[in-house]
Amino acid sequence: MTLYLIGLGASPLEDISVRGLKCVKKAKSVYIETYTCPMQATIAEMESCFGKTIKELSRGELEETNKLIGEAKRQDTALLVVGDPLFATTHIELIMRAEKAGVKCEVIHNASVLDYVLDTGLQGYKFGRIVSLPHPTPELVESPYRYILENKRIGLHTLLLLDVAREQQGIMTIPKAIEILFEMENRFKGGVIKEEEKWVGCSGLGTKNKIIKFARPEKLKNLDFKHPPYCIVIPGRLHFIEEEALNRFA
Repeated sequence: MTLYLIGLGASPLEDISVRGLKCVKKAKSVYIETYTCPMQATIAEMESCFGKTIKELSRGELEETNKLIGEAKRQDTALLVVGDPLFATTHIELIMRAEKAGVKCEVIHNASVLDYVLDTGLQGYKFGRIVSLPHPTPELVESPYRYILENKRIGLHTLLLLDVAREQQGIMTIPKAIEILFEMENRFKGGVIKEEEKWVGCSGLGTKNKIIKFARPEKLKNLDFKHPPYCIVIPGRLHFIEEEALNRFA
């Protein structure tokens, strides 16, 4: 029996691979988790498209129980994941637990935000450490600020992934993220977050409705980025071609 981890890309109804769809149809049980990234399709739409019943797994069921692994011991089981299955640490841990339990795992990769962010025109090899920006709980976490600082020191771009913890404070918007970043600057005072710089605000990357804007933070706060997922890129040193590419979105 096999546990399949199947990447859906950004648009599940259109981006699932031929191999991924074959594995979905082969599986006796099909699950999906949606807490690591918002979906661009409903479960009902995917059930109609894939011809399978799909059950949603909560974060607790995936991380704190062996429900999925137990089922995969009995029959072929698929877990659908928005983007690429191995982008989130949660899924790597799942594979390790499954293998220890004697369950064979197969990963069907797909594109992730690391691919889609290249639509900005920024060069992929010039990105530094990816930074997750959480909601304050209630204190500001210093590590995102420190990682942005480290990237800037060596001229690399910072991709900021905004919190999608909907069960707590909701999906973080770009205006809220900008507010948090300036609160961090006021507290940690490293000269990292600057009003005069231009950043890149993005929503729906990888979809037909993607939005990319290149502007100063104050302007980005007042733009309508419509639907999630959201992210921000704080550019490092720009090559002239990157600068030309970004100015298309100014």
